[in-house]
Amino acid sequence: MRKKIIHAALLCLMISQVAGCSENSSGDIKVETTAAREITNTIEVTTPVTEVVEDIEMEEITETTETIETTETTETPSVTTQVTESTENMENEEIIEESFFYTEITDEIKDRIVGKSYPSDVKNAKIGFEELNYLHILYYDFENEVQEGEIICNKAIRDDLLEVFQELYEAKYQLCSVRLVDDFDANDEMSMEANNTSCFNYREIRDTGVLSRHGLGMAIDINPLNNPCVIGDSYEPLTAGEFVDRSKDFDHKIDEDDLAYKLLTEHGFFWGGNWKSVKDYQHFEIPAKK
Repeated sequence: MRKKIIHAALLCLMISQVAGCSENSSGDIKVETTAAREITNTIEVTTPVTEVVEDIEMEEITETTETIETTETTETPSVTTQVTESTENMENEEIIEESFFYTEITDEIKDRIVGKSYPSDVKNAKIGFEELNYLHILYYDFENEVQEGEIICNKAIRDDLLEVFQELYEAKYQLCSVRLVDDFDANDEMSMEANNTSCFNYREIRDTGVLSRHGLGMAIDINPLNNPCVIGDSYEPLTAGEFVDRSKDFDHKIDEDDLAYKLLTEHGFFWGGNWKSVKDYQHFEIPAKK
């Protein structure tokens, strides 16, 4: 208000020089009507200017508030995402812990395998139940759906296989089927044609009386239809003709760039695809100690 009065006085002085001012008997300044009207107009103009300043200040406050709100809104999803990812990781760890495990060969499992993958003459078998373990795993099938899998192996390699199949699961590596060969009456041809990944099947090496690596539970076949055993012009399974030529590219092909190959060889398994006279592309085994 003081600024407005000073402005008015200055304007009066200026107007007195232009339009004329006179003193009355009391000595007060008398402003001509035209000059007074100009002063009034000048004072009235100052009010909108003040409002404009106030509007600018309010806009700055509003912009600052919006900036703070925008910053807070941007940061919040990031925190939420981290919490969600942490929760998912914890849930995944729980699933893995509950789903990847081994047990001894229980009576229930014995009922499933005796007379099929295990000899009916249990007492004279060349490997005892106590040397074997049953594994339960999870895997992604060819439709990218999670499935439960079963494997019987030698207890000497159970930890290696559990670790390998856990890593394959986490990488979403696809396996067509992982079932005991007993579901196929322990018939290797039937199991391979079903593209079934399997390990233990009691059998001897031909004309030797010695258990094969599968017979000892020390070998595993991965996606056998896509990765047949090739001997000269013949191959197993008999339905695997389109996968014999390994120069071709196709899904689920095992070679040295394949993840299953890398993991199993890191754990000490030898690959049948590197053999000279026989090319067993599905086969991985722990070699016998010399």
